[in-house]
Amino acid sequence: MLFSKVLPLTALASLAAAQDYVARFKAYAGAQFDITTDECINFERSQPIYNTLEVTFKNLCELNSAPDCGDEPKRYYPGLHEITYTTFASIHCHPL
Repeated sequence: MLFSKVLPLTALASLAAAQDYVARFKAYAGAQFDITTDECINFERSQPIYNTLEVTFKNLCELNSAPDCGDEPKRYYPGLHEITYTTFASIHCHPL
């Protein structure tokens, strides 16, 4: 009986943990970087090459080739996107 009470709490805890980011960059080599803000974020040239961008439900992310989100962005809607050959210098994510 105790198990039936603990299992739903575990499921809720994992669901809450999954909501900590609005987008996640991942590299095939294992590196990952979470976006947790709706502010513009600039990238450094020394960062790993990210292969995928996962945008969470009800969010939109815009990758910009210029720093400070200062140009026409490429938009990514919720889902998993292949970005290996995408050149970008900054990202801005926000709710849809």
